[in-house]
Amino acid sequence: MEIISNQQFEFELKDATSVVAIGKFDGIHLGHRRIMACLMDTAKQIKAKSVVVTFSTSPYQKLCSCLVQTIDTREERIQLLKEIGVDYLIEYPFSEEVMHMSPQDFVKRLLIQQLHAKAIVVGDDFRFGYQRKGDIDTLWKLGTQYHFETKVIQKLVWQDHVISSTFIKELLLNGKISQANQLLAHPFFLTQEVVHGKEIGRTLGMPTINQIPPRDKILPPFGVYATTVTIDQRLYQGVTNIGIRPTIDTKQQDQENAITVETHVLGFAGDLYGRCLTVCFYEWIRPEKKFSSLDALSKQMLMDQNIAQKILQTSGLFDPKL
Repeated sequence: MEIISNQQFEFELKDATSVVAIGKFDGIHLGHRRIMACLMDTAKQIKAKSVVVTFSTSPYQKLCSCLVQTIDTREERIQLLKEIGVDYLIEYPFSEEVMHMSPQDFVKRLLIQQLHAKAIVVGDDFRFGYQRKGDIDTLWKLGTQYHFETKVIQKLVWQDHVISSTFIKELLLNGKISQANQLLAHPFFLTQEVVHGKEIGRTLGMPTINQIPPRDKILPPFGVYATTVTIDQRLYQGVTNIGIRPTIDTKQQDQENAITVETHVLGFAGDLYGRCLTVCFYEWIRPEKKFSSLDALSKQMLMDQNIAQKILQTSGLFDPKL
């Protein structure tokens, strides 16, 4: 997959036509998967390139100048789109010029002149252009003028809730990991570099990999989770703590430094520092708490490990006989 960033604003797809999906695509949930399926199928049918267009900066973040937390980091979204098989990801700059671009100019400049689009795939609530004046009707009218087809994908509903990134964020913030995973059609995950920690887990006989999540990555509540970790194409069971390590980091300044994600990888021994690993979350086990001693923490960690193993075996990810 080729990634076109805002440094390459004048990019033009040479000697090819395209099918283009436009949206934020945070989380790549079931609704997004329908858009992606239509994108890939249509591109294959008309022998065109598959292109995903999103903004390099969230329009909402640009307008309110605030931190907007997302289900996926930029790198994680790229990871998912590569797995789908998309040819191009266009991270369009949400500049002052783009903010004030009319729907007609947006279509003419990006979709026609730069991408030579023959089909556009969008969700049924898609709006674009200055003051969000462009909608599905606008695309249909411009499609007649510029000879492209507009394919509209209806939103999916789950238990009376429209499947959306906003709703999935609510599930994650409330610790409802399994429900969020069901709507994502993949486990909620964190991909980050393994960094050095205080190595307390090693002294307790349960070494952990330590990762620092970025501030714009949404996280479920502080606590312990049943997880998996893939290392060198092998899947391992894990038990992960998200939080501020109140038993270990007793000083307030330590707790304020960073939220940590610590995972004990069952059955693995080796040095993973500096490697970028993906931890997938399956179910909440318990809230984070402060223990009276490291011995009490060690005993609880053993209990957490046993619970995590049962959860993962029940999920069908691991054969309990192995």
